[in-house]
Order: sequence, then C-alpha cells, then structure tokens
Amino acid sequence: MIDDTYTVDILDVETHLLFFYKNNQTGDIDVKHSHQYYYQIQTQTFVRDVQYCDFVVCTFPREQAEIVKRVYRDTELMEKCVKSANQFFRNCVLPELLGRD
Repeated sequence: MIDDTYTVDILDVETHLLFFYKNNQTGDIDVKHSHQYYYQIQTQTFVRDVQYCDFVVCTFPREQAEIVKRVYRDTELMEKCVKSANQFFRNCVLPELLGRD
C-alpha cells in the first residue's frame, strides 16, 4: 500500500505472464477480467475506497521487463459481488450461526 490514493501489487510471474494478461484488439496489455487477480484488485479498491490500483508485473531475471497496468475501480462488478456475498451470508452462514431447529 502506497497511500490512500491507490494500491500497488507486485508479482514475480516470469513463467505465467499469459495467465495474468491478454492482448485486446488495440494491442494493449490488460488484466483479464476473469482472472482472480482482477477480483482481488477490485476488492482492494472497494475496501480501501480508492479509484484505482497499479498492477505491477516483474519478469526478472529472464526478460528484464516490468509491466505496470493501472486498473480502475469497477463499481458495477463490486455491487454484484456484494449482493452475492450478502445472499450467501443470509442463506448459508446466518442459518448455521443461529442454529437450525
């Protein structure tokens, strides 16, 4: 965590770079929205109440490259995730906490 403006995750993904990024039609490198890191980034921006996170991938020592991708908060996704988490808590966790008769 750098400050209240944004967060930084640094990963050494030398052999797994393609699992974390995709090339879209513009040729840009972007975080896959289906990957668990995208959800982790979105959760961090939601919990910290910040607008973006800089996702940093270091490919050292083989390629000597570093990729920095700014990932902005996806409010629509987080609203869906919070709704789903609330439903899970109410339907699965809460009944177990309260006990079943």
